Parts: sequence; C-alpha cells; structure tokens
Amino acid sequence: MKLSLRAIFLFAILSFFTLASVLPRQSDSVIFAVIGDYGSGNSAEADVARLVKSWNPNFIVTVGDNNYPNGASYSIDQNIGQYFHDYIYKYKGKYGNGSETQRFFPALGNHDWHNGSANPYLNYFTLPGNERYYEFTYGAAHFFVLDSMDEEEAGNAPNSAQAKWLKEKMSASTLPFQIVITHYPPYSSGKHGAVSFMQWDFKAWGADAVLAGHDHDYERLQANGLTYFVNGLGGDELGNFRESILPESQIRYNLNYGAMRVEVNNAYVKFQFINRDNLLIDEYVIGNAATSASATFTPQPTSTLTLAPTETFTAAPTETPSLTPTTAPELFFTFTPTFAPTQTAAPSATALAQSSSAPTLLNPPDNATLSAHYLFAWQPIYNASRYHIEIDNNADFSSPEWSSWRKDATYAVSSMPRKTSYYWRVRAKTTEDWGAWSQAFKLNVP
Repeated sequence: MKLSLRAIFLFAILSFFTLASVLPRQSDSVIFAVIGDYGSGNSAEADVARLVKSWNPNFIVTVGDNNYPNGASYSIDQNIGQYFHDYIYKYKGKYGNGSETQRFFPALGNHDWHNGSANPYLNYFTLPGNERYYEFTYGAAHFFVLDSMDEEEAGNAPNSAQAKWLKEKMSASTLPFQIVITHYPPYSSGKHGAVSFMQWDFKAWGADAVLAGHDHDYERLQANGLTYFVNGLGGDELGNFRESILPESQIRYNLNYGAMRVEVNNAYVKFQFINRDNLLIDEYVIGNAATSASATFTPQPTSTLTLAPTETFTAAPTETPSLTPTTAPELFFTFTPTFAPTQTAAPSATALAQSSSAPTLLNPPDNATLSAHYLFAWQPIYNASRYHIEIDNNADFSSPEWSSWRKDATYAVSSMPRKTSYYWRVRAKTTEDWGAWSQAFKLNVP
C-alpha cells in the first residue's frame, strides 16, 4: 500500500513534535552523574551505582577506567553492565535490558587499553563519532569526551589532531556551557599527579570545566581561570594525596567512595560530590543559580560514615586528626578557601567583607545519626588563621565535651559516648578577631 505525500508529510511533522517533546530544552534542568575509576565489579561500585540511580539522572558520564584490571572482554559486562546496563544504548550483555536512547557516555582510561587495544570497549559500547573521542549535546551543555591515552592514534598532545578537533568543535559550539571529559587529569595532587601533556588551552577554546579521573580521590582545582575536577572514587581502591599539594587545589577528599551529581540549565552548572553514605562533600556553581526556580537538592545521610575496612582512627578529642593506615593509603578531607562559587581567581569585595562571618557547617549534616568515625567539617572563611570548634551535649554549650582550636577546616573525634545527642558549632579568627559562632548542628549517637 502506497502512502500519499500528504500522509508522509503529516507523519514527519508528528514525529518531529513527538521527538521535540521528549528532548530537553536549554532552559530545562538536566541532571547527570559522573563516575570514575569504578569498573571493579565489587561492592563499592555497587554502592556508587545505587547512589547514582537514586538521583534518577538523565544520563551518566564516566572519566575512564571502566574495566579493571586490563580492559578484557571477559570482564567488561560484569564490571559495567552488571550495574549500568539500563543506561547503555544497544546493550548486548546478560544483565537485563539496555536503554532505548544514549544515556551512558564513557571515556577511555589506561586500564581500558591494557590488553593492547581498546577493542573490547569499542565492541561493547555504541558511541558517537569514532567512539574513542566524541561530542554530544544534552540540554544547555555541550560535552567533549577525549581519549587522553598514549595509544590514541590522533595523539594526546596540545598540538595533536585530537586537540585540533576539540578546538574547532568547542569554538563552533553555541550552547551556554562546554564541558570536557578526560581520564588523565591536567592538574592533580593525587598519587599519579598532574599530566602535563593534557594541559591544553581549554579555557581559551571555550571550556567551562574539565572533569578527569585516574587518581583515586576527589579534588577540585582552579588553574588559569578554569575549574578542574578529579573524580576517581567510583569503586576501585581508595588513593592518597602527595605531600606536596598543588597551589591550584581547593578541596581534597578520599575518605569514601562516591560520585558527582551535576545539574545544568541555561543559567548555571551545579557540581556536587556526594559520597556513598549520601553526604555532600563539595558543591560548586558556575553561572548564576539564583536565577533558577528549581528545588535545591540536599542529600541526606542513609547510613553511617564509613572508611575502608583497614583504617583505624587514632585522633584524640583535642589533637590534630590523623588516620593511621595498615595497608590502605593515607586518607584526607581538607579544604582551602574558595572565594566565590564562580571562576574568580581572587577574592571579591563581597568575600573580603565577609571575612569575619560565621563558617558554614558541612559534615555531619544537621540532625545526622552516626555511630562511628566522627569527622566534622565546615566551609573555610577567607583570611581565617584559626578555627574554634565546640561539641557539647547541652544546646547552650555551657560545658563543652570537646573544645579545640584548628588551622584547617576539619576535626575528627575517635569515639563518642553512645545514646547521647550532641551539638556542635564553629567560629573563625581572622586578622582582626574571633567572628560569630556558626549555626549549631545536632548530632545523634545511637
């Protein structure tokens, strides 16, 4: 039966509007997750996968090392499809149904190349472009996924064919935000450190942020006016930081596994790193989130804050917190001041005026319940020389059980009496004097 030209035209118009109704507009808020160095097929990866799926993201991006230990065909479905098959387009594995649309966008990592080629990866996924490095758009963001490996035939140097491709594509982009995804981090204070040959001129080409992995930690850095993230806590072993921290580093964390939840629309991009206990570790905004009427997402803890099984806390209540590993690496949760939730390289007048304001408490969140590993953290105050934390079982802080003066924005307590509720607060000392106390948070110890 032949269709008339009128029927074909009407069908095409209907198909177009049906497709347009499901694709996000630039003004729509899109949620995506970022996971890195995750593909071990272990319980930590399972925890991170459950965390990510609880956000119901539109799609998932990876920053590499999808398939440990050597990128082989025999392990790829167990390491990836077991947990993320419902996001993978044209899924061919054994764990269930795939996605009818492209919702999983991986980057190649060094472990994905360890078998001498990337063929298991390339055969497993159906990806845009040449599948090794590619671009895609979603809502208000344009994504550029790179292959930073030495095996990449288009090269990985700043003057390589791949870099020229990126420069041309980013320069032509008309969307509000351009986000680069790579495995090797251009800047990192982690075990492997910064990868100098990946220090391309991303900012000049139009990038708003660069997301990387490789080091098994979380770090946010500012370099040459651009925000860089290292996000390698997706499931493989926890990593350590170097003794010499890069001056570009602003926040570092490796206490627990986790992932990034990112919200983007035509006004802003909001990056959050959340650990598998659903604790918000870091939040950073590029753009103006105040223009959005969308609800603020604040994770609530679902379980106690946990460390790797081999870790033991040795910090006394009034001593500098330390972690003494037996076989696992040293762990950190440290901040350095950030002056504004944008890409500013120096403190603004507003930040300077707020230098004596009260700190914002971060962890544990208000009214949290913890039974072990009591780590307290707050947002640093610019120009603060010391912090004073008080923890008391009385809401009026009349007789604090713990009272400590800190140089950094964290404090660890090795143990706390059970079946008690505590209140904690922090104040900062700047060049002038002690500022006001923060809002008091409540902590329940069952």
